[in-house]
Amino acid sequence: MLDTLTIRPSSATSSFLSFFQTDSTKIDNTMWATNSSRIIPPEREIILFEKITEEWQIVQPLTVKIEYSDGLNIASDDIFGVYGDGDTEYKAVEDYKTSLLDYYQLIKIRAQGDKQTQALLNHLQMYISHTTK
Repeated sequence: MLDTLTIRPSSATSSFLSFFQTDSTKIDNTMWATNSSRIIPPEREIILFEKITEEWQIVQPLTVKIEYSDGLNIASDDIFGVYGDGDTEYKAVEDYKTSLLDYYQLIKIRAQGDKQTQALLNHLQMYISHTTK
């Protein structure tokens, strides 16, 4: 059976990832895509609700998609358009958390005097918070 594997990356990676044709294989009642001899894990979602660093934490559950493309695991969200990648799911999620924190800090700097960016910062602050010691 020939299927099209659709990758919906964040806008930052849209030029990096593309559509490609794959064959499908069913293993343990789970549909897996195969490209040549490689088995590509299916897209899945995880929920993050944890510390990012000793000083920062995710304070509201955040859904993150895990996809596999071009030899990399990609972790991304549909809320902020942030992504991370790595050769394992764990590394992709860790890179995602670092990218999310970098994005937060960038938005915080740019929010001064800009109402739209301030609104985005307020939305980010619903998900990310500085921890108190």
